[in-house]
Amino acid sequence: MAYQSLASPENHAEQIEMDERRFAHQPRIIKHGKGHEKNVNSVSAWSWEIASVAGSLLTKTAIVVLLAYYGGRPLADWNSSMPYDISLNAVIAVLTTGNKAFMLYAVSSCIGQAKWFCFKSSQRLHNMEIFDEASRGSSGSVWLIFKVAWNFATIGAIITVLALGIDPFTQQVVQLNTRNVTVDDPDSTFGFAHEYNRNSTISANSYLDSFPQDFQMQGAIYKALYGLDTRQKVNCAGTCVWDGPYYSLGFSSNCSNVTMQTLESQKCGKDATNTAATLCNMTTPGGVQLSKQDVETDSVTSFQVHSVSHLEDVKFEDVGTAQINFLTLAVYMSSFNGNYEALGENITECTLSLAGFEYSNITAQGSSFSLGNPRQIDLHQGSARVVTNDSDALGLTGSDIVFETSGVPALTISWQDWMALSNFFTSSSFQANYVSGNARTQTTPGAGQALDGADVPNTFKAMTSSMTDYVRNGPNMQLAQGQRVNPVIYVTVLWEWLILPLFLEVAALLFTFTLIVRSCLEAHVPIWKSSALALLAYQYDETTGVLCTQINRPERLKQFAKETTAHLE
Repeated sequence: MAYQSLASPENHAEQIEMDERRFAHQPRIIKHGKGHEKNVNSVSAWSWEIASVAGSLLTKTAIVVLLAYYGGRPLADWNSSMPYDISLNAVIAVLTTGNKAFMLYAVSSCIGQAKWFCFKSSQRLHNMEIFDEASRGSSGSVWLIFKVAWNFATIGAIITVLALGIDPFTQQVVQLNTRNVTVDDPDSTFGFAHEYNRNSTISANSYLDSFPQDFQMQGAIYKALYGLDTRQKVNCAGTCVWDGPYYSLGFSSNCSNVTMQTLESQKCGKDATNTAATLCNMTTPGGVQLSKQDVETDSVTSFQVHSVSHLEDVKFEDVGTAQINFLTLAVYMSSFNGNYEALGENITECTLSLAGFEYSNITAQGSSFSLGNPRQIDLHQGSARVVTNDSDALGLTGSDIVFETSGVPALTISWQDWMALSNFFTSSSFQANYVSGNARTQTTPGAGQALDGADVPNTFKAMTSSMTDYVRNGPNMQLAQGQRVNPVIYVTVLWEWLILPLFLEVAALLFTFTLIVRSCLEAHVPIWKSSALALLAYQYDETTGVLCTQINRPERLKQFAKETTAHLE
């Protein structure tokens, strides 16, 4: 290549011709020599690099500020503050791209300038090309790291290579996670009741067994006995929670197998009205009387439900905690052989009791409702008192029994409703007797016949649970207002993924300013950076291996290039 000057300014550079054959026979060892013109390097020559570093710091700061502000906040906060539905990830990606471009611009310029410092000592000419490639990107930087002895420019090459990880690392910083957020919702309700009182009235001379029945309570009992749908009542649009605690009056049961104890008490004899029949009477430990009969080869009692109330012989003014276990029921079941002889007799005794319940951590999703793990409150641990609201002669109308337990609201049941419930269980509407064989008149089909063949303890547990649900949602229901659970997308910042980008930011900053300071201190090395014209300003001395130039200032080289034309031979 040859070039000629279009003008002849003072101290104009000599013409330079590079002969490729010359380098074919000379060792590729060169030295960087000083020119003849005094050179003063100025920080202003690095204005673009300084601006680039400032831009890199600003964009990185913007990224950190955005992440710090929106981290842990709902994504809706970002969406409401940004027009055109621009996502947070998109803004972070744009800032990251700008940050990387600013940073690598400064680093590449510094690698290009570090090349000239390296050539102050003997270097192979081929290294010049490696330095140039390193200033252009990561592939050249890899060659610089592994092909050239480590020097100050190697730091810039390492930064350039590691910068490949900035984008994937930054993409991992922002994670969008769904969290359940609870908000108060007056429409999210379920029922609880401290009282069971229908405010029914009776005449002063009414018998106890004439108290009006609660057919809705009976319906709750039938539902459990016959396995009908006992879905809980709850108002919830979506997912709801109630922290509690909430307290409610209810019922509980306790069942045990008393077969041996009861059979030991049985006394058998001939039936006075039917001499062919053998009649056996027995009593359970809880005082329930059972009676069975069998006629050999003809009939045998196979199922029976009897009950006894512990309220009938108690005056209402004497009612106390002793009557909390207000009813005992016994269920007799047996099979029989071809001669109608009883086989596998089984007697289960269950006690029905008033109870209190504490509900906490209640949840609902649509119509699916969970009371969590209710804690049963033993009312025996407290006290009971009678409250008479009316002044009739017998004191029956408007009489309530109030149970008070420490740490629990007072729980109240109407004497009339309590007695009506007890009467139902002791009436033929519930009690049942079934004689298998030729004994049609001995069959009493009460509701209790649903217990025939059933798992008695679990059935009673389901029954008292259904009765409690009715009390909670009955005439004395109070509404517990809960919270609706809304799924909200939150911005989660994984700061550990910013370690590499922040490290490279600091490293690039130190690398750039260290080289700028060095370039100002070592003024005899011009600030050529990665200029493609710089080598044209040098002459190569074959005998000494020294590169010399009369143009020591970049601005003069630019002026020379503007005034010079060149062509290939």
